[in-house]
Amino acid sequence: MAHIFDTLFHEIGHAIFGWMFGFPCIPSLITPGGNHGITLFWDRSMLLQMLSIGIMLYYGYWLRHYRAVWASDFFYIFTGIIVLIAFTDYHKQIIDYMGHGFCLIIGVYFLFKAIFNYHMRHETERFVIGFLGYLLLFGNIKFGAMLFFSHDAHILYMYEEKTMGIENDFFKSAADIGPF
Repeated sequence: MAHIFDTLFHEIGHAIFGWMFGFPCIPSLITPGGNHGITLFWDRSMLLQMLSIGIMLYYGYWLRHYRAVWASDFFYIFTGIIVLIAFTDYHKQIIDYMGHGFCLIIGVYFLFKAIFNYHMRHETERFVIGFLGYLLLFGNIKFGAMLFFSHDAHILYMYEEKTMGIENDFFKSAADIGPF
């Protein structure tokens, strides 16, 4: 069950950043092997890119209007970084990284909600949100550490890519960066 939530947030992370960079996309949990999710991307649209930047700028204005100045400033800086990255080739790497990155962000947010009892209606909700936050955060940290330190995990990750025809995030990013 936890793998489903991890895959869901992973693919939503790709999709959110895909839309921010002007790629219409749909996250999906269904793949032929049944183990993985996939985000379906279409061609980049500069009109969609400008629309997403406009929405982010309007949201920053809306936050400032409701006296959340620190959040508004953060959102304006975030939008500026997105604009700078959008016109380079690094936007592809950001989209690839933000599958796992979004899981980490949501995991930290869920743990924060559970630890500080933030907007919880029932004690069971606190346990479930805390458990999911723990699995999302530490599951992705463990996965990254396994790929970095374990040769066997690295080989298995490569095997999945070759046999299922799925381009794994970290290998796409490594191919974009190139050899050191």
